Amino acid sequence: VDELYISKSRDRARYPDYDPALYCFIPIDLDDNPHCDPNYVANLAQIEPTKRAMYRGARRDRFPGQFFRTFDKSKHVAELSVSPETPRLGAMRYGFVQPGMFLWAVPLTDHRLFIEREFVFEETVAEDVAVKVRAITAEQGLTLFANYGNREMGDSEATEDIFSDLQRAGLFVQPLPHDPIIGWHRLRHWLRMLPNGSPALIIHPRCEQLIK
Repeated sequence: VDELYISKSRDRARYPDYDPALYCFIPIDLDDNPHCDPNYVANLAQIEPTKRAMYRGARRDRFPGQFFRTFDKSKHVAELSVSPETPRLGAMRYGFVQPGMFLWAVPLTDHRLFIEREFVFEETVAEDVAVKVRAITAEQGLTLFANYGNREMGDSEATEDIFSDLQRAGLFVQPLPHDPIIGWHRLRHWLRMLPNGSPALIIHPRCEQLIK
């Protein structure tokens, strides 16, 4: 509902015939109803905070069971201007049937991390992914000083793996261990606010899939 009618963020590559002009969203708040039962309003005020944000505050980014509840688009999503001469860090998680993703990140001098852009792909072999990543990097006039990927992309007993496919196409990606517990914990650290009130992690608005 959100990607069709509200944010109109439906993937244009997967749905080339999607026409956002055909979809309309008319927001309405509880206060717009002059005949609303006061008891209903009072009951909404008493429910669990996350559900209250959903039902009373019309927050589509809040729901029960949310894993990273400290993520806030109003704080963590912003545009920053970084010189193309600043080296970028690449991060990749390969997927074929399930979408994969490559991120360009900028470690800032004030110890924050800025995710500058994303490339989402599916049903694309590794060599073609590497070619596309290199093309995007060149088009933007950027350089990647290091690239990292999840270790599941490789197999020490295999003659060829995804890492070797990427390297053959000119993209060297270093394997890193994948520990979800530690990874989730580190991301929660990045989502916190620094002493000066700014978020440690900033994501550019064009990184729609990462934000989702």
